[in-house]
Order: sequence, then structure tokens, then C-alpha cells
Amino acid sequence: MLGRLGDHPSTTVILGLVPWIHRTTHSVGSAWSAHVSREFAFYVYILASHEYGTLYVGMTNDLLRRMIEHREGRIAGFTKPYKVNRLVHFEAFTFVEHAIQRERTLKPWRRDWKTNLIERDNPHWQDLFPGVQRLNCEAIVHGASGEMDPRDKPEDDRN
Repeated sequence: MLGRLGDHPSTTVILGLVPWIHRTTHSVGSAWSAHVSREFAFYVYILASHEYGTLYVGMTNDLLRRMIEHREGRIAGFTKPYKVNRLVHFEAFTFVEHAIQRERTLKPWRRDWKTNLIERDNPHWQDLFPGVQRLNCEAIVHGASGEMDPRDKPEDDRN
């Protein structure tokens, strides 16, 4: 589900399961892989220890790296002792300010509100991490590793 926070075009948010997101393309014409590296750069996420378990809200600019850090226990803090490492919800933002604001909004939410948010797009509390891994691998294969797609270059820059 694509959502919009306010009227600014940079506040497009991607919600829900990764396979659904992967099928999404935008009217700008490029494949989804181009949007992974260029359009959406900041993520707000919710982790759970298990279905209806302990919840954690966080924000990152690299969702794959951050999930690996949580899963391998590299981050000392709340998530490590409680084994909170199941990715159950995430939203993508273009600008860091919007991601920070969303994280600050979600953190104090009541538990039932967070549960409703998770279950709206992920009713079975599936771990979304495998889809993030696949999405990242496909983005690299399709050239979204930070280099500009040749089709996006201005005409006078092409050889």
C-alpha cells in the first residue's frame, strides 16, 4: 500500500510486505531497483520478538544492514537481550526529516495502535527480512548499486 503523509511529494511511504513492494513501479518510468537506491533512502521499521511479542521501533538509512546487525546481536541495547529481531513492518521515506518525525510519532504510540499498524499489512506477523534480502540482491543485479542507469543520463552525456 502506498500512503501519503501530507501534501509534499517526498512523503510517499511504502507500507507492507516486500513482495508487494517489489511489484510496485512508479510512473517515472524506471524499474523498482532504481527507486531502492535513489528515491527511498530512509526507513522506519518495527521489530517483534515473536507474534504479539515485544516491539521495537527504529530508523535507519540501510534497512538490510540494520536488520543484519539486529539479528546477529551486534547492537547492544534493548533488542539484544529480548531477541527482538523479526521485521514485521517498515516504511520508506525520501528525506531523513520525515523518517525521524515518523519514528518519533510511532515510538510513544500505544501497543494496540502499533499492533493494528502491523496487522493492516502483515496480519500473520511474517518476518519481512527475507524479502528485504531478495530486494537488495535484485537491486544490485539490476544496477541500483549507486550508479546512474544509462537510460536516465542526459542525451548529451551518452557516448
